[in-house]
Amino acid sequence: MGGTQDQGAGGEGSGAWPRLTPASTERIATDNTDFGSTYVTLQIVRDMKRIIVIGTSCSGKTTLARRIAEVLDLSHVELDTVFWGPNWSECPTGRFREAVRKHAETDRWVVDGNHGKALDILLSRATDAVWLNYSFSVVFRRALLRTSRRVIFREELFGGNRETFKHSFLSRGSILWWVMRTYRGRRRTYRELFSTGAGADVRLTELCRPQEAHEFVESLRGTG
Repeated sequence: MGGTQDQGAGGEGSGAWPRLTPASTERIATDNTDFGSTYVTLQIVRDMKRIIVIGTSCSGKTTLARRIAEVLDLSHVELDTVFWGPNWSECPTGRFREAVRKHAETDRWVVDGNHGKALDILLSRATDAVWLNYSFSVVFRRALLRTSRRVIFREELFGGNRETFKHSFLSRGSILWWVMRTYRGRRRTYRELFSTGAGADVRLTELCRPQEAHEFVESLRGTG
């Protein structure tokens, strides 16, 4: 095993941020006259207590989750750090679910990752989900750059693991291959999950471009 091949679910998305569903009585307000005028209402921010950040592998979930946690003063958990042990060993399902459940029972958090083995636990507690629904070209470029950096600089990852050139570029278990295999299915599954599935009652913010993610964080910051 290798990389951050998170397990879970994706859908087709288009249009400009923000898109919130199901919408509460509060709405996102937008004004195209200048960059800083797109914002999230204060009431929505106050209601954002438990947030899941999802998206296909290498879309930038952890980076965004950290920024949200910082702005909203929430605890942050990256599911990959819970799931992966030394030598890319997988955490047993029961232990993994219990660790996720323990954190989900707290009141204020941001969790990022696509691990389907515990998604039901998170959805049962989440107030919000943020979906990085980027194009394949954006995601694959990020995957290539991130993997190259990790291999060249021998970056230590969760569980003390490191990505190798052989596994990352010459193996069928490569994170690059994983992105190519799972991208379309993930988008389709997430669309269904938040339309009619277990996530239908969770308020969803769908971001389709990296710029929208930046604007979203700045909007959160602007309500502080």
